[in-house]
Amino acid sequence: MSEEQVIGVRDLNFSIGSKPILKGISLSVRKGAVYALVGNNGAGKTTLLKVLLGLETQYQGEIRLFGSQELLAQRRRIGAVMQMLCRNMSLRGKEHLRQMCLLCGADPATEITRVAAMTECTGYLHKRLRDCSDGMYKRILIAGALVGAPSLLILDEPFNAIDPQGMEHLRILLHTLHKGGVTILVTSHILPELVRLATDFGVICEGRMSSEGTMRSLKERGFFRYIYAVDALSDGIHRLEQEHPALCAIPYYEDTIAVISQSQPVLSEGFRFCEKAEADTEEILRYYMCGKEQTA
Repeated sequence: MSEEQVIGVRDLNFSIGSKPILKGISLSVRKGAVYALVGNNGAGKTTLLKVLLGLETQYQGEIRLFGSQELLAQRRRIGAVMQMLCRNMSLRGKEHLRQMCLLCGADPATEITRVAAMTECTGYLHKRLRDCSDGMYKRILIAGALVGAPSLLILDEPFNAIDPQGMEHLRILLHTLHKGGVTILVTSHILPELVRLATDFGVICEGRMSSEGTMRSLKERGFFRYIYAVDALSDGIHRLEQEHPALCAIPYYEDTIAVISQSQPVLSEGFRFCEKAEADTEEILRYYMCGKEQTA
């Protein structure tokens, strides 16, 4: 694994009791990338982040951070926002940031002002976390993750509970951090935001890596969107899943279905072909999220 790899994972397995959650995961996050980790609910994204951060320790496999297996030391270079990571909701926002400064060895007198300005949460640092709106709370947590100017930022569903204005600000902030050399690993179910933001993608399906690559490499795989009209959308989706389980079908518009594939499928009566177009990045990601192809 190269030193230019900020995260290198090889053959990672993790189980809860007898239930396997991560099944031979391998991935590589290169220095300076915005790496989007994509998958449906329960795919294993948050569990993988917990393992990387040391919140889950009973795993098998190899992990390197910044090219090193000295994980405890290297984790000091990471800022993270995990869902429900902050447990003391009685703290005021400023108190939470002060604690983060003490953990990172940063000077609260200057660092709190800096990160609060970056995330535009200065106006409500006096509030207790339990009294903040979801959007306010998320901004304070992100500010805490930026304390100490980490080299790697890990964000689990950062766009959740943020209004459109806050989402735009977060997008600009992440672009700024990326341009400044910060490597970012982010999960989200909001695929259009990830497509606008990310340089690299990794797709997890049922605990396995389904695909990994840059946006360019995904587009070069030759996927197309084949549109078919059907009499009833729900019935058409059900029939397609029964007759062609290997195909990825997406409800498209009114009574039409988009089939994402590298070649045009031959469908039975009742599916009327309409048009063919190059699949966009979001559609390709949805193809791999369906688990139709796995690289692990």
